[in-house]
Amino acid sequence: MVRRLDLLIAKSAFEREAIGSAVVVDLGVDCLVARPEHLVVYKLIAGRPRDLGDAEDILRTRKIAGEPVDLSTVRRWAREWEVESRLEDILARLDVSLR
Repeated sequence: MVRRLDLLIAKSAFEREAIGSAVVVDLGVDCLVARPEHLVVYKLIAGRPRDLGDAEDILRTRKIAGEPVDLSTVRRWAREWEVESRLEDILARLDVSLR
């Protein structure tokens, strides 16, 4: 099975927080994996349609699973990276789709 991993080097406060709070996942070797909150922010920053769809999927599936993403963390970093409008657009769609 082929697996794709993104290697990140922490250059900003956001990236240091993402790495510092990452969880260990066994993928044949132990790998640090960003928490969903940070992954959503990475997707918002990238901003491509596929990334924004991924962010929406993460937020939706975590809520349905009863393990919602900590929106205070996502909002804080979205504000810092000036991508709040992308987040708000997604949250507006989710509010409608999860009713």
